[in-house]
Amino acid sequence: MKLHTLALALLVTVALTACTKDEHAGHDHKPGEKHDHGPAKAAKPLAGPKGGKLLDNTAPRAEFLIGADRRVTISFYDAQLKSVPASGQVIAVTAEPKSGKVALTMEAKDGAFVSKEPLPEGEGYNLVVQVKATADATPQNIRLKFDLGDCGGCKLKEYACICDH
Repeated sequence: MKLHTLALALLVTVALTACTKDEHAGHDHKPGEKHDHGPAKAAKPLAGPKGGKLLDNTAPRAEFLIGADRRVTISFYDAQLKSVPASGQVIAVTAEPKSGKVALTMEAKDGAFVSKEPLPEGEGYNLVVQVKATADATPQNIRLKFDLGDCGGCKLKEYACICDH
């Protein structure tokens, strides 16, 4: 019985000290004054307009999408995610299944880049997407895990998932 009472008292003490009415109590500023609460949280990643993966650090924004036929499409968008045609970019996609690396042939089609051949059989292997703004530009390499399973959280394909799991 003493252990039960002691545990209850400890639980109440912890709960009461964790709850405060004023989240600014003890701060060295007045409510409403500009101040820093530490590093900002990273923005939640956005889903691609077509349900693919928006690739980071590309300008214009590139969306990586795997179609039902396992062919890769790379489309481009401005900052407001409005479609813009491909204009001089160079795209390379390499699949890395256990059987060995496979470079996909990408061709310009309808303002985007589409692979001539489908991705190799299987899943769970890495994909490397190389984006160059121009033929002479420094390449940006983006690595993705090839997984066509549906995410239970965001409902996108796992390779395009925007959840924090």
